[in-house]
Amino acid sequence: MINQGGNDQMLLLDDSSTILYNETNFLTESVNKNQENDLDTNSVQNVPTVGQTIEFTPAQIPNVEVLALATSAPITLQGSPIIYVRQGAGGSGTSWADAYGDLQTAINNASFGSEIWVAAGVYVPTGTGDRAASFSLKDGIEIYGGFGGFETDFSQRNIAGNVTYLSGDIGVVGNNSDNSYHVVTAINIPNKAVLDGFTITGGNANQQNFNDDGGGIFSRTGRTTYSNLIITGNRANDRGGGVYTDNTQDQFNNVVILANQAGQGGGIFIDDMVTSDGTSNSTISLTNSILSQNSASVIGGGIRAFRTTLTLFGTVFDRNASISDGGGISFSATNVNATNSTFSNNTSQNKDGAINVISGSLTATNSIFWGNQAPTNSQFATTRPELITNSIVQGGLAGSASVFNIDPLFVDAANGNLSLQAGSPAINIGNNAAVPTNVVNDVAGLPRIFGGFVDLGAYEFFAFDPASYAASNPNDLIRYYIDSGYSLAALTNHYLQYGRFEGRLTDTFDEFRYIASSYPGGDLIGAFGNKPIAGAIDSAGATLHYINHGWSEGRSTTSFDPARYINSWSDLVNAPFIGTNTLAGTQHFITNGFAEGRDPNLFDAARYIASSYTIGGDLIKAFHYDLEAGSNHYLKFGRNENRSLTDFNPAAYLANPSNADIAANPYFGTLTGATQHYIQFGFAEGRSVA
Repeated sequence: MINQGGNDQMLLLDDSSTILYNETNFLTESVNKNQENDLDTNSVQNVPTVGQTIEFTPAQIPNVEVLALATSAPITLQGSPIIYVRQGAGGSGTSWADAYGDLQTAINNASFGSEIWVAAGVYVPTGTGDRAASFSLKDGIEIYGGFGGFETDFSQRNIAGNVTYLSGDIGVVGNNSDNSYHVVTAINIPNKAVLDGFTITGGNANQQNFNDDGGGIFSRTGRTTYSNLIITGNRANDRGGGVYTDNTQDQFNNVVILANQAGQGGGIFIDDMVTSDGTSNSTISLTNSILSQNSASVIGGGIRAFRTTLTLFGTVFDRNASISDGGGISFSATNVNATNSTFSNNTSQNKDGAINVISGSLTATNSIFWGNQAPTNSQFATTRPELITNSIVQGGLAGSASVFNIDPLFVDAANGNLSLQAGSPAINIGNNAAVPTNVVNDVAGLPRIFGGFVDLGAYEFFAFDPASYAASNPNDLIRYYIDSGYSLAALTNHYLQYGRFEGRLTDTFDEFRYIASSYPGGDLIGAFGNKPIAGAIDSAGATLHYINHGWSEGRSTTSFDPARYINSWSDLVNAPFIGTNTLAGTQHFITNGFAEGRDPNLFDAARYIASSYTIGGDLIKAFHYDLEAGSNHYLKFGRNENRSLTDFNPAAYLANPSNADIAANPYFGTLTGATQHYIQFGFAEGRSVA
């Protein structure tokens, strides 16, 4: 403990804490017992880790009074305790072998900063049938499900493989009339609590005085982070079948809220008490989450929000329903900001199939509103259409300059698959600046930005070809692929875990050029040039050939120069379907030119570059001896500029007596060598060309 400014402070250590010190100085970051962020920050040169032994010399920190240590011996940093819970166990929580069997007991005994790891199973909050019993979260405690009961490292957790249920079915199994009012409660959490990796089901809030709210989760006053949850099959007579929040700053990340029921807010009900100055303390965020098939007998099938700020990113509202208004969302005195979110097939029997705006404001960008239904306003009505930008809205939206009324082409909207088909108009037209920097995945766990620009809606179209990824990064990934046993899945995993964060390109390999580069033998042209039907090119097969064989064989991927090929044949450059299109030129050579015996190298790019000496040598200076650049320049510019191809005469260059040393050189003494010499050396040396 240190004393600073009259406030006692304590150090909280856990596996995710960053404990700062300067060389051998005492800690320079601490946490106030009564305030989450009260930091004294000094210069930092080293960051110790849990398990490291260091010596503290406390006298060197300015403006901090440090109490004497109880011992001068070196101190080993210890992580906060991990408490273990396993269904059927009867221990004290110190290990998997000594695990608690009761989750609530573990929570009650946990100290601030502890983690609780819970093995797969079905856990109920009481064995006595007390319907008021719930799993009561505790400030400063992080609870994680999804373990198998053997893990020694958090990264070993497998949520999908180790399903961990928190169930309100405390009485007669399958009879919800005697279930808990709330499965989980989070009340008075001033700092932070975490609930991560569970399926929450079976809550039945069917009484009164708040026991008719929040069947799945009842959260009041505090800040809790809910992640990787499935909240399903809960109900409330009044508000929030899945979740009820009141006066909280709760966050929901990667949460599925499915098939819950309530009077208001079938999925979530959000409320707050307005302060004396008229403001609200409630701020709720949902990131990469799904609300599907929730229902409200009154209003707000997915969410009913009141006096709050609601932020949605990458969130899906699908097939939610309300009897009255707002199949997806209904809100009052609330500001809703929806980014990269998708609303589809939500229904209201009165008005506003997607969103019902009673009061407050709706802002949306990069979002999709399509297929929602109501007798009045199938999507939504707003008095501020200018706040809806860069989005697809069925039926359009008068007053917004960047709303598109065009089918987004969902894969299977009727069955809830709202990912995008190839060719969807929503692909690569989003505003990247709207994507938070800490969000790297979409709602399906795939890269959030793929192809340069973010897609509209919650799902990113991900046309990833692992073979092309390896071929585009041959220096290390082809060897990685071979060493993995030629596993394409390993390449996909590499991209998802590393490549996208490293900024690696995924599709720069030119498989057509690789095929064409097998000239003059043309074995790849024969193998892939007319597959699987006449005139088609098996580009996928060629890419696989390169990573399976071609790279190891040292085959060239670029010896064929498509611009040089087109320049070599006047009928190609004048053909409307080829012209300056180098891809079309490559395809022509594979499907026609090779069989016709066309030489792709008739165009003398080196002589073209050298001939620029008459106008100051601009091409020599720009390209040096980059023949491909020269070919491309002539194809796209030089022809139209009527540039000369022959002003430089290599024979005359060699014949000039002052260039006798060049003529005598065994390498540069040829016509081709003479042109190369002039470009690389002669021009700069001021040698005579005639």
